[in-house]
Amino acid sequence: MVTQCLYDAVLGLGLQPEDAPQFHDWSALRDKFSKIFASKTQAEWCSVFDSIDACVTPVLTTDEAVQHPHNTHRAAFEAVAGDRNMPKAAPRLSETPASSNNILPDVGENSVYILTNLCRYSLAECQALIDEGVVVQAKESFAATSRL
Repeated sequence: MVTQCLYDAVLGLGLQPEDAPQFHDWSALRDKFSKIFASKTQAEWCSVFDSIDACVTPVLTTDEAVQHPHNTHRAAFEAVAGDRNMPKAAPRLSETPASSNNILPDVGENSVYILTNLCRYSLAECQALIDEGVVVQAKESFAATSRL
């Protein structure tokens, strides 16, 4: 059984449901969808799907997401630390509203802490990632970070 959301998405792509069986060959379906989506710009696809209740949404950069009409209508982002934007807490509840401390870490401020404490990397592995330019570590030394 095809969900209504997928059914509407398939129709929006200009296909019939029998052209896109939902559970048969995922690779073939992905390839078919990729070719069809590549045939138009993101703006053109948005105009197709804006009026259809289908499970299709554009993939946006953070800056684009902040400016997207849905997000501006819902005031989904808040400006913090000058020109940086941060999503507001969700869901928003009228009786117990969430709040934010509006403090964003600097880029790389917690890299080694996260890698050592959450991902179980050794300090030597972290240093190798930093040396290769894969990871940025800012402000704190390894010694201070590893004690957190």
